[in-house]
Formats: sequence, structure tokens, C-alpha cells
Amino acid sequence: MSIERTPKLGSDPRLTPAEDVRQTTAGAADAGADIQEMEGLGIDTSGMREGNTPMFLIIMLGLAAVAAFLIAYSFRLGTGTLAAPGSGLLLLAAGIIIAICLPFTWLLKEKFEIFNPHRVSHSGAMMLGLAAFVVLYWAGGFFVAAVIATLIISRWSSEESWRNVIILSIAVPAACYLIFVLGFQVSLNPAPGWL
Repeated sequence: MSIERTPKLGSDPRLTPAEDVRQTTAGAADAGADIQEMEGLGIDTSGMREGNTPMFLIIMLGLAAVAAFLIAYSFRLGTGTLAAPGSGLLLLAAGIIIAICLPFTWLLKEKFEIFNPHRVSHSGAMMLGLAAFVVLYWAGGFFVAAVIATLIISRWSSEESWRNVIILSIAVPAACYLIFVLGFQVSLNPAPGWL
């Protein structure tokens, strides 16, 4: 099966698919091309701009608030030490990692592409899987929540095959249980609390 490509202004039909990805707005931006270079290739850049958009600023402020909340809440729970970790130690680590990454994200994000619903749907599926875990943890315990969350994330965010989804949905919760409960001795409810 061959895929027919319609040459665009500035494209070369002899290009490999990897090289041709720069002929699209998203591909060119992901490859690091600047707006002037894309315009020189004849790529429509009307939906792009350089700098930080208001949505990016809102997301950055939201992540900063999440980091601050995680750090503050971790101390309320008690962090303990590395030898005897408290229940807030993992939250503290997550908050610190987010806080460290924020300045780098701010400096590295320079270009914005046209609204791409496909990419947004991947993020939406990831958020749905995480929300499902939070909701189902209390009703169904760790294993039920982790299996369903992994299923949603691996199938609709990562677009894995059903075979891989089934394998991941069993292996990931089991590995997480072994690492966190048996290794780090974190208290997780493996089954529903009402059993």
C-alpha cells in the first residue's frame, strides 16, 4: 500500500516522510523551524505566533499552583526522612520536580501551532484516565482504579493495540503495587474498602 502525497509549495517529492514532516505547520514547529523558515517553504503560518500565548500562561500558573499545593500539603501530611518516609514525601518530591521544570518549560516554549484537536484529544484521554483513577480508587481500590486508568490512557492517549492495552493494564498496576507497597511500604488499598 503506497501513500500518495500531494506536493506543497516548497516541498520536494523526493523527500523521505521524515524530511517531509517539516512541510506541515506542526511538523515544522516540532522540528524547531522558526516562522520565517516556514514561510520561506510556503507553509501557512497564520495560526502560529512566537512568544507565550495567554493559554500557555494560564497553564504555567496552574502548574505553579499545583506545585505550591503539593509542597504545602506534603508538610501537613509529614514528609519523614528517606530512611523512614512519611506519607507526604512523594507529594513533596512531585511538587519539587514540577517547580524545577517550570522555568525550563517557560524558556523552551517559543512557538505555538494551529489548534490541533488530535493532540488535545490525547491530553484529554490522559486526564480522563487520571481522573478515573482518583474517582475509582475510593470505590474500587487500587487494582480496579489502576487497571481502568491504564486501559484508558494506553488505548486512547497512546493509541496502543488492544493486545498491548491488556498487557499494560495488568503489568503496570502489578509493578506499581510491587514497587510502592512492597518496596516503599506505601499504604494503598488494594481492594475496595467496602469488602
